[in-house]
Amino acid sequence: GSTQPLEQITDALNSAIGSGVRWQDSLALLGVTEKAAVAGQATLAESTELLVGTLNAYHLGVDQAARISDVFFRTVGDGTISIADLADGFGSIAPLAAAAGVPVETLGAALAVLTQQGIQPSEAITYLKGALSALINPSSEAAKLAEDLGIGFDAQALKSKGLAAVLGWRFSRLDPVLQGLLW
Repeated sequence: GSTQPLEQITDALNSAIGSGVRWQDSLALLGVTEKAAVAGQATLAESTELLVGTLNAYHLGVDQAARISDVFFRTVGDGTISIADLADGFGSIAPLAAAAGVPVETLGAALAVLTQQGIQPSEAITYLKGALSALINPSSEAAKLAEDLGIGFDAQALKSKGLAAVLGWRFSRLDPVLQGLLW
């Protein structure tokens, strides 16, 4: 049985199907999104939007929904960010991160660390979006400075070294968060 009202279930199913989830997979997906909503004290619409948007951005199947949901729970648990906050802003950075080869686990860990440091969730998302945009399409000034310094500050460096290394983040606190998400 479900803990959600029928209208919310119907709306979430329609939203998932409208976002490209095959109707055959939509009920299985909704089982995951409902658990995320209840455990994350979010609405069914928020958890569905967050999971479907992330699956689409990373070109993942519904069979990966539980894994992605686990990443978001870890992000919420390690940071000061909610499922509702993620639903509001994650969609603006997930496509950039996916295109740049940044795993969802790394994004979640970065958001957890940034919000642990007192940065508001919306600001942390904006910061990461700006950083990813600058790496994917660096200004001529940034590219020249990086070249002069002998460092990689572009999409290729991002793919080969990872987000934390390219941004020069030496988070002693990020390592355990990443390890928890990756292993």
